[in-house]
Amino acid sequence: DEMTRISALFTIGIIRAVLLRELTAATVRSALKELAATRAPDGGQAQTGLTWAIRHAEANDKVRRNVATLVDTPPAKGRPSKSLTFGQAVALIQAARPYGLYAYVVLSLLVGVRTEEARALRWDHVDLEGDPGAEPPVPPHVDVWRSVRAHGDTKTKKSRRSLGLPKMGWKCSGSTCSGR
Repeated sequence: DEMTRISALFTIGIIRAVLLRELTAATVRSALKELAATRAPDGGQAQTGLTWAIRHAEANDKVRRNVATLVDTPPAKGRPSKSLTFGQAVALIQAARPYGLYAYVVLSLLVGVRTEEARALRWDHVDLEGDPGAEPPVPPHVDVWRSVRAHGDTKTKKSRRSLGLPKMGWKCSGSTCSGR
């Protein structure tokens, strides 16, 4: 793809003027380390692109072996996680209870419903009982078919999904459900 091609070109720029047949694993390793130290494209994509380029040269008898396959990709720096810790999630659930946001928070945290999906959720898309007698049994679930997004976008047929409710999810929804 385009990102792999850009990464490969970036890596080739770091390797500079080394002829492909004279390229060593040490040269590739140092180029990937230099790439990892910068804010440049992902090192894994760069190695993939370089491996592909050398494989192409290998198929055309320009090189004897693909030295890029002999090198491990250095670990990427990555960004810090934005996820809540377990303690933060518990505190959020407890804090939401008195404000009537309990079901909303539990659906978002435990079920994986996105906030724009939870805001658009209707009760006719929540099944608190499921159908345990069906073959196969259908657990309690929520059908995520709508979304409140910027510009009025709606979910496509492929992006619609049904998510199982954990016991805590359907208990909280049930207490809210009784006052529909």
